[in-house]
Amino acid sequence: MILAALGKAPYTNSSKHMFENPDVKINKLFLVLSILPLVGLGLIGVSLHAGLSLFFTSALVNSFLFYMNRSKNEAEFGSLSYCIHIILTSRKIAKLNKDTDFLKKTNNLRKAPFIGVLLLKDDTTGTNIILHILTVLKAIFLLEYLIFHYIIHLLHHNKDLYELAWKKTAELDFFYSIAIWRKTLPYYCVPTFNGEGSFVIHEAYHPLLQNPVGNDFTFHKNCLLTGSNASGKSTFMKTIALNIVFSQALNTSTSKQINLTRGPVYSTMAMADDIEKGQSYFLSEIIALKRIFDTVNTDKQSFFYLFIDEIFKGTNTVERIAAAESVLNYLNDCKQTRVMAATHDIELTEMLASKYTNYHFREYISNDEIYFDYLIKDGASNTRNAIELLRITNFPKKVYDDALKKIAEQSK
Repeated sequence: MILAALGKAPYTNSSKHMFENPDVKINKLFLVLSILPLVGLGLIGVSLHAGLSLFFTSALVNSFLFYMNRSKNEAEFGSLSYCIHIILTSRKIAKLNKDTDFLKKTNNLRKAPFIGVLLLKDDTTGTNIILHILTVLKAIFLLEYLIFHYIIHLLHHNKDLYELAWKKTAELDFFYSIAIWRKTLPYYCVPTFNGEGSFVIHEAYHPLLQNPVGNDFTFHKNCLLTGSNASGKSTFMKTIALNIVFSQALNTSTSKQINLTRGPVYSTMAMADDIEKGQSYFLSEIIALKRIFDTVNTDKQSFFYLFIDEIFKGTNTVERIAAAESVLNYLNDCKQTRVMAATHDIELTEMLASKYTNYHFREYISNDEIYFDYLIKDGASNTRNAIELLRITNFPKKVYDDALKKIAEQSK
């Protein structure tokens, strides 16, 4: 309930008060102008005409400056208001948890939420008379400007305390969101880690699937994935990659058990051409792979997980196989990496058989219907159903027959 009351404020930068050095000086002219209405009220006892003239003149000038300054700094006011709510939230959480040590440490920040009430925005509905009166007073005496700079000054001189409050709120919000996410999952586990370069996962699934199929997998050696389109290769790669990220970032894995070595994830998945940059699909893949090479060659200390989907599919068969073999051989020699690559080129599974373990996903055709079980299997794919799919999807019979004829000729 405390976090719900805090809510969220888009386009605010509440963390900048931990790192930036804002201008905390108050404009002396504004300070003088804020006092003049009081001087005018004081003069009324001496000279009614002079006192009222000074009061109304200064009130009009101040009101003009008030609205001009507010429109110019509206985003800053919103950001600061959210900072104040974060401080208030952190202290409410501390009270809920009876964290007296935190309350003592942040005692200097207590004034900010109390005074920050005066930064409340106007009542746009026109029904709250108190807010209207408060707005008039803020305009006449330039209170908003003075309060704004006072709170900035307070945060600036208590950066460490504000950072403590900010992080306490953020940490709890983070953990709470993970706990809610866990409730939505069919099952999950807390990961365990090792420093041996090994990876074992049981019943792993992709968290966005409604009826996921769990897979067991041991990622001790680089591997190649083969199989037809839609059989599950890319989804499986994403499942493993996501679980590596989730395990390290969220202490949660969408599996029943996982033990892994810590390390960053790099991929060449979801490549696309870029018309605006004049960049083809193949060039996009080249750039992504070059990024991986540069990272692996620069950082010799980290352990990397690399995922390459349908390697070099953007170019012709001869060059694709030659380039893919070279790239995968090179990455295999990098001892601090684990590589998972998907390909439709069965030739690669033979060329790299001594270095890469082969796995595949399979489809089944029965009664002119295609089925997938989405279970990973040992070995390279040995099924060729692509041409059979031409028949199932009612391509012209001549197209189907000619394709069969070409396959028969090539196999002789």
